[in-house]
Amino acid sequence: MVKRDQRSIRAVVSAVLLVAAGAGGCNALIGLEVGQLDASTGGTGGAGAGTGGGAEGGGGSNGGGAGTGGSGDGGGAGTGGSGGGEAPFCGEDRKDAIRGPQARWGTTVGLDVTDVAAHGDGVTAIINEKGAISVARWARGGTRDAGYGLTATDLLEGDIKATHLSVGQGLAYVAGWSDSGAQLPSASTTGCVITGRALSHPSFLAALDEKGQCRWAWSPDGGATSTPLGLAAAPGAVVMAASVKGPSVNDGACTLAMGGAETSVGLAALDPAAGGCLWGMPIGPSPAVTVGELLVDEARGEVLAVGRYEGEEGYVVAGALLPPSQDRDVFVARFALTEGSLKGIDAFPLPGRQEVDQRGAALLPDGDVVIVGSYAGSLDFGEGCPPAPEEDAPNMENFFVMRVSGPSVVWGRGFGDAGHRQWVASVAAAPDGLIYVTGNYQGEIDLGNGGKLVAPATDADPMVGFLIVLDARGNVVSASELKGTGDAYVWAAAPGPAPGDALYLGGELGSTLDIGRDPPLTDAMGRGFVAELPGVR
Repeated sequence: MVKRDQRSIRAVVSAVLLVAAGAGGCNALIGLEVGQLDASTGGTGGAGAGTGGGAEGGGGSNGGGAGTGGSGDGGGAGTGGSGGGEAPFCGEDRKDAIRGPQARWGTTVGLDVTDVAAHGDGVTAIINEKGAISVARWARGGTRDAGYGLTATDLLEGDIKATHLSVGQGLAYVAGWSDSGAQLPSASTTGCVITGRALSHPSFLAALDEKGQCRWAWSPDGGATSTPLGLAAAPGAVVMAASVKGPSVNDGACTLAMGGAETSVGLAALDPAAGGCLWGMPIGPSPAVTVGELLVDEARGEVLAVGRYEGEEGYVVAGALLPPSQDRDVFVARFALTEGSLKGIDAFPLPGRQEVDQRGAALLPDGDVVIVGSYAGSLDFGEGCPPAPEEDAPNMENFFVMRVSGPSVVWGRGFGDAGHRQWVASVAAAPDGLIYVTGNYQGEIDLGNGGKLVAPATDADPMVGFLIVLDARGNVVSASELKGTGDAYVWAAAPGPAPGDALYLGGELGSTLDIGRDPPLTDAMGRGFVAELPGVR
């Protein structure tokens, strides 16, 4: 195949789907539009692409949305809306951006902490042990809630792992997988059993009450092997994305699997309070299509599936035709939260190969989406932002951050170097528009005018965790590394629900970890950790 040499990625494609009424629910493709973002508009959402993805003309109608209006104490940024075209994107990196971590508190727990969720009075975390999972909660200030918690084990003494967490409406929702089913502690007489058959590897979704006990649990039936890919909760539905190998139908409505595909990716939506199935939506065959993150846009009543696809002749995702990918490309699909109908898909056919990592997308206050992931090849985001370091390694060990508004790329930039392992693990957006990017690296990360993060160069070459804070226009506000003796990994970040709230990190450490407090965290009680940092950095 001859690849297109597309040097500017400002041009993107939006596929709009009309779902026809009828017993079969037939899908009809009715439009394919091209949006072009003029640099002079500063991120207005793109001309001629107002209907793409149900975005109502793009979210960044005020020159890029929640652009920052100035630096505050401690390296924070006050939101003021920069207004169209006042300054180039990624053009005002703070020259004193690099700083050490200054955690308010931190604690070690379990083998690893794979996800955290912040709420008004603290943080909840999912903790993995060997053959068991638990969920714990801490108040602001670091006091663990002794009256809250859940521990679950695999029924047949196999492995079990929790991977995703979402908190809302007084409940905590946990997604994960087990070797052959699990029993979750429950206050009800029936209990919460994760169904599974011999030799299957079922995923599960569980809702936990105010004490951390299981209220309901759901898993795909049919003996299929399934793995959760994303989780998002809203007042009307809690939605899980999963990859499924084999047939998978639950309650006659939550169909994840795509007919005719040995392995596929789909969504299942459940009633948040009772756990009953609301709808299911197969998205596409795997590994050609996958999902990295789910987001809920409550203002538009949509759930967004952010992922990547590949196909030389164009590709159908959830019934909509996407343009041919240049290798692997990124998409954002929008579904109605109430019944699962596809509102539209925005595709971003960029040069090179991109992979949207799990926890790889976040919703900004104005409705724009920030996407992070790894890439290989040459990735040119055009004017305003530093060029992305070229990455030729097939394992894609550099990473990118980009902001999209409907079908248009507002800005994007790449980080990393060509000779070391570096990847992004999560991205989160605060209510004030700040963007928190976490991950792990060796070597150097060039922050433009903000300087460089440099990992220790030793014979062991340990992994180092990082936290990079960007404003809504792509400028580096601050950057910190989390390191110690042995490897250190940052798997997830969650800012609090109000501007200026604390930021919570979850991950794992090899031996010790410097979080800016004396003494450093150690692995004497376990290798997972939870830490609270000031929210404005």
